[in-house]
Amino acid sequence: MLGADHVVEAQTVNRGLRALGYDADRVQVLLHQFVTFGESKMSTRAGNYITLDDLINEVGADVVRYFMLARSPNSHLEFDFDLAKEQSKENPVYYIQNAHVRCCGILRQVAERGLPENWDDGADLNLLGEAERLFVVKMLEFPEQLLYAHDNLAPHQIAFYALDLARQFHPLYDEVRVLHTEVPEDLARARLRFYRAARVMFARLLALMGMDAPERM
Repeated sequence: MLGADHVVEAQTVNRGLRALGYDADRVQVLLHQFVTFGESKMSTRAGNYITLDDLINEVGADVVRYFMLARSPNSHLEFDFDLAKEQSKENPVYYIQNAHVRCCGILRQVAERGLPENWDDGADLNLLGEAERLFVVKMLEFPEQLLYAHDNLAPHQIAFYALDLARQFHPLYDEVRVLHTEVPEDLARARLRFYRAARVMFARLLALMGMDAPERM
């Protein structure tokens, strides 16, 4: 991977490999567009730049990692410091991690009620509503999304997919309760099974992106 201003170097590498007798077609050089911060133009010669360590210290490693992942190499990224620090649905990192936190919260509530850990074993998932079913369908896209990201050198596809899942999850969470007096036990068990699966999905996606999966926020 090289910066977009290193096209000539990429061509030189290609020619060098061919001169050495290697199959240069097996090497794919990705040219990555620039990251900017506001309207200030960075210059190493002028000493006007921000290091990756400084950026991580300012907003956290998870935020930096996601913001970088969520852009294809061909896309320019203007890093939004205000958005990176927000704790709202506008910040994709907070939104995705909070989905995992909410799932963990439901599992904690069940444990605090003294219910056995396997309380949802054998739950009748046919009792789940349309919103939950649609979310399960979305989760089942994961293998396809992962294969596409791998085959096309497109890790941003996983970042997009994780955010899409979070956007579908949060409105559902506000409506689909588990331990509530109006929720029959068999339905509560089915919903708990659903949230358990959702937690695993978000944890897996966060791990795949190299990000933490917090249980509390």
